[in-house]
Amino acid sequence: KTLLECQSLAKAKIPEVLKTLEETRTQKNQYQFYGDLWAYFTSIDGHRPGLDKNMLVEEVEEAKCDQSGMYLISVEEHKTNRDHGMVQMSLTKDEYTWFSDFLKFKHCLPGGKKSQHFFFNSTSTQLKNLPAYLREVWKEMGLPETPTFTDLRTSIVTHVKNMLPKADRERVANFMCHDIQTADTFYAINLNPSQASETRALFEAALKGEDTSVTTENQASTSSKRKRKARE
Repeated sequence: KTLLECQSLAKAKIPEVLKTLEETRTQKNQYQFYGDLWAYFTSIDGHRPGLDKNMLVEEVEEAKCDQSGMYLISVEEHKTNRDHGMVQMSLTKDEYTWFSDFLKFKHCLPGGKKSQHFFFNSTSTQLKNLPAYLREVWKEMGLPETPTFTDLRTSIVTHVKNMLPKADRERVANFMCHDIQTADTFYAINLNPSQASETRALFEAALKGEDTSVTTENQASTSSKRKRKARE
């Protein structure tokens, strides 16, 4: 529930923050924009912060788009690229617009003219203090506690484990660059926009679904007890 609330609040805030950033072009609002983006996408698919930290402007500009209007950003450099290949982000048309609109005035921000990274600081180098901005926007949203990227990732993995069948869990694990068993069990993933969109839908289904396993077990137990009583 909290993850879905985070998505809803961040989705509403991002266009407003982006507009304010374009008008003010201050570092404070830039980091606010980054924080909302991280909170939004991390609460959807649980990618490690390395996805954002290492994302290049060129990789955003070269995003692929399919006939349905879904976009796919592929980031080559990340923590587990040796085992899983590029890490990928699936975006709707509106979500990709947040990225493309930011790039239109990126060069006007401190450090933006020379930086090759999408997420950068005033010295034109990649931004590294991601957890702090996540905690800040999470608190501003009025959400409980102050989770880390790992907390959000773990929560999503738990939802996926409880809600999805094994085949879908493995597909999601590859998209997250996450190991269910061992790294060499899985292939390096490189999806097209449509496939990535389908995988994203699995995340959304896992977060919105209800875990009925306990209810099913209780029903089975009750049924078994009734049968024993009938035999007695």
